[in-house]
Amino acid sequence: MAVYVDAAIWNWAGHRWCHLLADDTDELHRFAARLG
Repeated sequence: MAVYVDAAIWNWAGHRWCHLLADDTDELHRFAARLG
């Protein structure tokens, strides 16, 4: 599984955010599940 995560430079609602990119949404969901 390869998921691209860019730098967390986007400020919103008092938090810093980043972009996530993968080949398909299933990969993103598996990635998120592994994070907890």
